[in-house]
Amino acid sequence: LRGPTGKAAENFYIRYYNETYLPRKGVLIDCRDLGCGYDFKIESNDLESYIEVKGMIDISGGILFTDKEWQIAAEKGNNYFLCIVKNIGNNPEISFVQNPASKLNPKKNIYTTIQINWSVPENQLISLNA
Repeated sequence: LRGPTGKAAENFYIRYYNETYLPRKGVLIDCRDLGCGYDFKIESNDLESYIEVKGMIDISGGILFTDKEWQIAAEKGNNYFLCIVKNIGNNPEISFVQNPASKLNPKKNIYTTIQINWSVPENQLISLNA
């Protein structure tokens, strides 16, 4: 799930792209709800570029990649761009990192999650209508 900072950064990037066509000119395709490891795809002639947008509320700070985002960044290489939108709440600044998997050295964090769910068997649901 995207938080408000991420959503604001993505919306800022859409406006920015429509004015500048950066980092590459083409057709901007919204992929945010596809779970594909990037937020946007740019199609231009025979070239596809992939954009992952990260937002920061302030002018400085770190970012998090999901495992999928990082794997896709490594797979797509020079066609993958990290778009960092800093200071999103005030005066946004935007920068790009082409092929972040070759330039950044993130720390891998592994978390174990406990999930609890409750199930109701069919016979209980049927008995409600009897």
